[in-house]
Amino acid sequence: MIKAVHIEDEARNIQLLKTLIETHCSNIYLAGNASSIPDALALIRETKPQLVYLDIELNEGTAFDVLDQLKDMEFKVIFITAYNDYALKAFKYNSIGYLLKPICTEELIAVNNRAEKELCDPMNNLHAL
Repeated sequence: MIKAVHIEDEARNIQLLKTLIETHCSNIYLAGNASSIPDALALIRETKPQLVYLDIELNEGTAFDVLDQLKDMEFKVIFITAYNDYALKAFKYNSIGYLLKPICTEELIAVNNRAEKELCDPMNNLHAL
């Protein structure tokens, strides 16, 4: 099972992702969510997730502001955003996925399967050495 957190500043999107993961992605355990940059930093440092679902535009900054402060942490990122303008920059931040809102269930399942393969497959971990 993959431990994940969700960083999102819109309550309906938090609930939507939670429902989609509970319904379609049994390999993911959501350990919490945060809606602000300070809360996101605290949650990630506290829970040490393997995977972070991260909205790019947050109320007081961007996902990149969060990631720039967590360079010492090891986790994969799935960006979830309404904007495709950030895609190129997103892949420079250890991203394994970029989902556009509204979230397509099939794309969520596919990116979670990719995350599981990268995070749980011992052969993939050998390549990182």
